[in-house]
This record gives sequence, structure tokens and C-alpha cells, in this order.
Amino acid sequence: MCVIALNFQLLTRHFSCRRRLPLITLFYGLTRSRRNRVQLVALLIAGYLTVWVLFGFLAHLGDLLVHKMAHQVAWLEANTWAIGAASLAIAGLYQFAPLKYACLDKCRSPLSFIVERWRGRREHMQSFQLGVRHGLFCLGCCWSLMLLMFAVGSGNVALDVVARRGYGRRKKYALGPTH
Repeated sequence: MCVIALNFQLLTRHFSCRRRLPLITLFYGLTRSRRNRVQLVALLIAGYLTVWVLFGFLAHLGDLLVHKMAHQVAWLEANTWAIGAASLAIAGLYQFAPLKYACLDKCRSPLSFIVERWRGRREHMQSFQLGVRHGLFCLGCCWSLMLLMFAVGSGNVALDVVARRGYGRRKKYALGPTH
């Protein structure tokens, strides 16, 4: 389970890197006059990764429970395709949810995200909280992609290409935004 969770964490970091980098760069620039700026940036990253690590473990736990349930329910054991179909349907429907768009607004505009939340007081706690909050917004954008990773197999190269290249973004009126 730990190896699977580690694989999931590496893949989610890979997925979210291009959304995270502008936040880190802007925050570093904002705190550049502070002696402890490297520590503040590290806390920002730690907060962000905390959200994804917790989600990764919960997702794997959920996956284990679904597999256990599939072995205990005769219909699901005979129709395992239904689990993948349900995952695809849930992820597809979420692409059009207002929550998805609200999270996308925060995830895509890191400068306004920082300006709205950074006050510079209690800077260590606030840096970590900033990372957690941004991680939650990014999770709000991408949890459905992670669900699809479980449906098609964790680490699927084709899904990785779609998510990284933003093919879904060009077809957002047909498919909804993918990131």
C-alpha cells in the first residue's frame, strides 16, 4: 500500500506542478525581503503537499474499500465494469459543476489568491495555511482526474498526456475544463 501511495503522490505532484510553480514563484517574490523567505516557501509547499498526501491516502483507502465491497457483492463482482463506468460518470458530471469553476478561478490566478490571503503576520502559520488553502482549491479542480486514474489504472500515460497537455481545455464546452 505504501508503494502504491508513493506512486500516486509522485504522479499527483507531476500533474499539479505547472499549477503550483507560479504560486511558489510569486510567493517567493513577495517574501524576498524577509530573511526567512526560503523557510516560508518551504512551509507553503508543505501545506500544499499535505492536502495531496492526505487525499492520496484517502483515495487509496477508498479504492481498497471499493475492491473489498466488489468481492462481497455478487452483482459487483460479476459486473466490475460498473465501478469504472460510475467513476467516469462522476468525473464527467463534475466537469460542469459550479464548485469546479470556483476552484479553477482560485487555482488559475495565484497572484490574486496570495493578495487576498497573505497578511505577513504570523508568517510561518500563514505560509502553511496558504499552501493548504491553495492545495484544497487545486484538489477541488483535480480530484475527478485522480478518480479517473483509479478507473483507468494509476499512472496511465495516456491520461497523464491529456491532463498535462490540456487537451480537455480546448474542448471545454464539450467536455468541461480538465484543469
